[in-house]
Amino acid sequence: MEETKLKKSSEVASDLKDIVIAVVVMIIGILLCVFTSKFLDKLEIVFTFFLFAYGAICLLGFFSNEDGRQIMVMVQAVIYITLGILLIVIPSFFLLSIGLMLLVYGIQYIVSSVKIKKISKVWGIILAYGIVALVLSLVIIVTWCFNLPQNTALILVGSTLILEGILNIVLVIILNKIEKENKNV
Repeated sequence: MEETKLKKSSEVASDLKDIVIAVVVMIIGILLCVFTSKFLDKLEIVFTFFLFAYGAICLLGFFSNEDGRQIMVMVQAVIYITLGILLIVIPSFFLLSIGLMLLVYGIQYIVSSVKIKKISKVWGIILAYGIVALVLSLVIIVTWCFNLPQNTALILVGSTLILEGILNIVLVIILNKIEKENKNV
């Protein structure tokens, strides 16, 4: 009984974490779209903090989960903390770090869509977003590598982050609904 309560509270905490992160991602996206290069240095600081915070949350999630299915959470934690460190050492790494983050999210969405294909009708939307995130991540990475004008890339990133936040919230709701339906069966 106590183990069930503990499991439910960790699931609620995980959902809350995902929703808070989605809202932060949307706020960063809106700031990128509205202010583009005017407040880029401030956004770099916020983004660096976000990377460390999210990396720490992923680490906590990895160590608090007893089943071995959470290796991707550990990989995410390492990637985000590493990107945060690189942003502190190399501030011009900002755009590339966003591109790499979108690359990770794109892969994660593609994998998630394949996993839920049999149990959900929305898997195609998730797959499509994963592909869009991958393509945009490559555009951003190329923009950074070849030192192309960043305003367009920043607006693309901002728009993508807004969509990312919305999709994350929708995903939490859908996956909770699917989980409840599976428990009732």
